[in-house]
Amino acid sequence: MLEKATDIIFFDDNAAIIEAQDSIDTLYIIIKGMVKEIDASGEILALYHPSDSFDTRALFGQSYRHSFIAVEQSLLYAMPKTIIRTLIEENSEFGAYFFANIADKLKNQSDHRRENELAGLFTAKVRDAYRSYDELYDGSIGLIAATKIMQINKSKSLLIHHDGKSV
Repeated sequence: MLEKATDIIFFDDNAAIIEAQDSIDTLYIIIKGMVKEIDASGEILALYHPSDSFDTRALFGQSYRHSFIAVEQSLLYAMPKTIIRTLIEENSEFGAYFFANIADKLKNQSDHRRENELAGLFTAKVRDAYRSYDELYDGSIGLIAATKIMQINKSKSLLIHHDGKSV
């Protein structure tokens, strides 16, 4: 039943997969690519990679709270909400697995956000860098000042000009 109803959908770079307040009719799982979750202010809340599903909580609501954007070209499984809900209701083992999986993901996501608040300053990866830099900061800037600027800009990095190089 689920296999026949599942589609594979392609999204290009920066394509909107879901807009906030869209009605919920599909559960997405990433096959290839990366997807970002953003809130109304444009702050990135999470990045999703292959094998991740996103906003499974929404299956039990009427609309999405956040927007989901393909960071790069992405292939996604698209599974109808009605079939997922039917499987949960009719198959207690699937339902238990599904809810345990959601609980684990939410806990891991919460733990991951807390752990990475400072770690992100030192472990930024080029592949996740999709922020445009509109200001160049002098290399003499202090760590506290740099941290405050990143907080204000909701960023995990700054572009610094030091000794004739941009780093």
